[in-house]
Amino acid sequence: MKLRKSRRLGFTLVELLVVIAIIGVLVALLLPAVQAAREASRRSQCSNNLKQMGLAITTFHDASRQFPTALIHPGWHTSASPTAQRYKGPEYDYSGQSSYLVYNHSGFVAMLPFLEQKTLFDQYNYLNVGSSRNGNGSTATIGADPNPNPNRLVASQSLQVFTCPSDQNPAPTVTNLPRSADAYERENTRRSNYFFNIGNNIDQTAFWDAQATTLRGPFGINGAASLAVVTDGTSNTFAIGESKQAHGSSSYGPYWGSGLHTAVTGRVASTATHTLPVANCWKPNWHYYTDPACGTPSTNSAIWHLQYAWGFGSRHSGMTQFVMCDGSVRNIADSIATATWIALGTCGATNETAPTN
Repeated sequence: MKLRKSRRLGFTLVELLVVIAIIGVLVALLLPAVQAAREASRRSQCSNNLKQMGLAITTFHDASRQFPTALIHPGWHTSASPTAQRYKGPEYDYSGQSSYLVYNHSGFVAMLPFLEQKTLFDQYNYLNVGSSRNGNGSTATIGADPNPNPNRLVASQSLQVFTCPSDQNPAPTVTNLPRSADAYERENTRRSNYFFNIGNNIDQTAFWDAQATTLRGPFGINGAASLAVVTDGTSNTFAIGESKQAHGSSSYGPYWGSGLHTAVTGRVASTATHTLPVANCWKPNWHYYTDPACGTPSTNSAIWHLQYAWGFGSRHSGMTQFVMCDGSVRNIADSIATATWIALGTCGATNETAPTN
């Protein structure tokens, strides 16, 4: 009688461990590729956000013959006084008001109708404040701030077009009432990832039409450029650029819907007022807090990878995306030459072409 040979079913422990090891190696090899693909997708979405904003500002210009102003009637600078010139622009005409009032309106709000957000825009009231920030030499009175203020409801909204998916997206900041005149007053204000380019200026400098033409960007305080003013060429001038949500202080912007201090304005330095080493401090993703040219280096290692207020930058590796004044989107390398960076940030500097990744 013949004996049947037994068949072994299943795997031995050694074989199972070998299979698991092989799967682990394959996952380890594939994971970076998957992560790279995801980041490429996120960067593409961020680029699409900027394209939409580029279309919004050019459409706004077609209708109004100028770009939207970055900040309307802000406080926190000496230009804000009862006798200051009242803003008269496509967003609102304050010229009939007997006194300059502080409103702190963000230019991103004016773009809402051109970003398929007209219903949200219709809730906004230009006779109420966007933020009650005021001080630092300002003697102007703060405008109406009812409770509830519809403008604060608008600013609390998380809009995909103002958020880079490579960055975080925290909940709105909620501060306690009564509202104060603090520079960073931001009740229910949502974080964002983009700054207007205001050239070699900050949100405490003079109104746009009073600034030196060689130092100002296409956007500013109580004013903005028309295409005719952008003499460098619209394809060679930054309009809006990326900025990380986290900066050296948690108070710093960007915040899209409220005109608090440092919320919506990005800076590009100029060698007219800075040496080249200092001008480097405003390049994208610059190591501001460890560079002696930017000030005393910080001992707080937690902020070494971040930037100061008004700094452009991104979570994308080695580059930051900008939409130009003609609506095109450019990838600007962190290693961009300082002179080129400066020229691209002002309306009337030497015409130069930016290197791209």
